[in-house]
Amino acid sequence: MRLFEEKRRKEYMLPVKIVEVEGNVYKPENLLKGNFMEQNMFDFPDFCEFNGKGHIIFDFGREYFGGIRLFFHSNGYPNLKPYLRIRFGESLGECCSEVGEKNSTNDHSTRDMVCYMPPNSDMEWGATGYRFVRLDFLEEGIFRLNRVYGTYVHSESDPIGSFECDNPLVNDIFNTAAHTLHLNMQNCVWDGVKRDQHIWCGDLYPEILGILYLYGNCRELENTFDYTIQYHPKERWLNNIPLYNMWLLLCMKEYFSKTGKVKKEYLEYAKETLCVLKKCINEDGSLTFEKGGLHYNNPYYFDWPSHKTPDSVFACYATTLYTMRQLIGCAYFGEENIALASEIEKALSKKTKENSGFKAISALGVLVDKSDREKALNLIRNNGASGYSIFMTYFISKALTENGYVQEAFDNNLQYYGGMLQMGATSFWEGFEVEWMENACKITERPQKGQREVHGDFGKPCYVGYRNSLAHGWSCGVLAFIIETVVGFQFSDSDCTKFTLKPNLCGLKHIHCKIPTVKGIVDIELTQKEDGVETKLNVPDGLTQIA
Repeated sequence: MRLFEEKRRKEYMLPVKIVEVEGNVYKPENLLKGNFMEQNMFDFPDFCEFNGKGHIIFDFGREYFGGIRLFFHSNGYPNLKPYLRIRFGESLGECCSEVGEKNSTNDHSTRDMVCYMPPNSDMEWGATGYRFVRLDFLEEGIFRLNRVYGTYVHSESDPIGSFECDNPLVNDIFNTAAHTLHLNMQNCVWDGVKRDQHIWCGDLYPEILGILYLYGNCRELENTFDYTIQYHPKERWLNNIPLYNMWLLLCMKEYFSKTGKVKKEYLEYAKETLCVLKKCINEDGSLTFEKGGLHYNNPYYFDWPSHKTPDSVFACYATTLYTMRQLIGCAYFGEENIALASEIEKALSKKTKENSGFKAISALGVLVDKSDREKALNLIRNNGASGYSIFMTYFISKALTENGYVQEAFDNNLQYYGGMLQMGATSFWEGFEVEWMENACKITERPQKGQREVHGDFGKPCYVGYRNSLAHGWSCGVLAFIIETVVGFQFSDSDCTKFTLKPNLCGLKHIHCKIPTVKGIVDIELTQKEDGVETKLNVPDGLTQIA
């Protein structure tokens, strides 16, 4: 009996180039050419032959989620031991590493394996994030390969939204963020395709925003909410981290206000969370999550740069206050939940102001008016994108934008995300700091003497070295920033059929953007003229522009 029908699509790709070959090899170029073959063929003439031990490294040109499919010829080996080692890598260095070297790992998905490869076979291995694949032939013998295909498993949904402007770097940043989101849209919204192939509720917010602006409502979003609410144990905070419940409420707010789709179970879950949260508020407005009575592992986790610092407690408080204010403005949550959120917001507002040494936390402090505004903004503005937290780029940009520093927010995003692109990124990363670029090789290169690897030699507690995921959905806040601030398109929080359009072109001359809504596609064309921005707008029936 059929229990589950796979709705994702799978594509097959030839490598774009061979990076390295070692050993006695005959015609490796045969693996880069020719028509796609659905069927492995007996005695196929255009094979590649390895005679004895050796290896070959393939570059598939960009990051994908999937594995590798190998067509083997009739091979010859002594003692019938056709063992083959397969290593996937998001960088060239990672695909050549040993497990444990520079924190190289098989966590969450096996990317380093030894397989038995019989002759005349057509087999697939791997379900991980990769760009590079290294094959090591481990036995003395003859190994003949007919074809090597990379597999690309992805959502059946295609993006409806789009963005194009006259600046190639901005286009590249937008499209790379869109590709990163698409990689992580599997049957649910994942955090990463190499690691964290899970619903991490506290990491979803930048992904949810980006997906809504590219796809509108889609099954991956619904599955994410449905599975989280249906299967997560009620006696635990989401993912065992209290703040993740707040992030899920924020994600619900964005989902409700941009799709108009609300389920009774979502509202009930929101009420349960708000009732627990009420127990956690102290007389002075501070939070003690332990008072909620739910199981947790880390009560004050906010992001990795501030992990286990005193600032993280204030960060959790500011995020919670921000969440309550967002819920109050969203009519879709219903009167009962809005009343609860209002009560909690009033209690939290009693807390005195506090400042942080982290840009991300300072941004939230500014957004909820619980930090000294001048000091916090000076910290955020100091030294461009240095000190950015990749998960929080949207909020850092929002704090700058709402305080009149739109151009700085734009320039910092170009510096930050452009830095990853400069280092060879084709999808955006779990962690990145602009300082990592100094005297470091790209992810497509091996380090020269005295050089460091941008992938293997840096990182924070969770993503040190090669463990750092190079396709992490939480990195994509820049996409929503481009839509909401540069294009200037924003939905009304209280009604997904109303929007505002207040562009800030930030030096761009021309923008063409399409945004999905519940009523259809909004088509926006913006052109910078001497006397202002010329706007051409095509709005579907049932959607209204408001001042």
